[in-house]
Amino acid sequence: MEQIKLKGVAASGLAKAIELLPKETLSSIDAINRLNHSYAIYIAPYNLRATQRKFVKRRFHIAIMLLISMFVQAQDFKNISNPDEAIQQASILAAKSNNSQLLNSQNFTDENLFAVRFIPVGMSPSEYNKLDSEKQNKYLTVVYKTFDNTFSFNYITGTYDVVFDVWKNYVSNTATKDNNDKQYIDKEKRIVYLLSEDNDERWKITRQLL
Repeated sequence: MEQIKLKGVAASGLAKAIELLPKETLSSIDAINRLNHSYAIYIAPYNLRATQRKFVKRRFHIAIMLLISMFVQAQDFKNISNPDEAIQQASILAAKSNNSQLLNSQNFTDENLFAVRFIPVGMSPSEYNKLDSEKQNKYLTVVYKTFDNTFSFNYITGTYDVVFDVWKNYVSNTATKDNNDKQYIDKEKRIVYLLSEDNDERWKITRQLL
């Protein structure tokens, strides 16, 4: 193979390039190190902060939901002043059952009672109306006593699973389905709550003053 010989400017330029190669290589390595350093200082912390922000945001949402839950648990059976609030309160109780949807509300003036009824998700009002009263009564119903535009929680009825969820979440949070904890006394508020079997398919939580 014929050898190419460089002379003059070309030869000196190549020699200069070879001489500068180690220095430029070190400069390139240094640049990469500075880039990594910049990433460590700026980009990585930014990504970390973004992850931390997402985590904090998620924890904040959880905390808010817990606070709301605590607030509801503390306020759930307090007297309220209008039918809309009664329906809202009853809906919060029913929300513990993922299979419940609002059907209607009804005012029984002669008995001073206001009832809020729920049916299983997927059931239409017409399907509900075709059922006999015994089957209708097994679905979740929240009943209030009414007096001088005040609505006071009286009792709730429904299947055992649904009623027990309300009992555990809003009355006795230490209750289990295996124990016989069917009574809870709030001495401070002088109120007693009773969990009892109404019939074969329906259970009931009753609120009474001591």
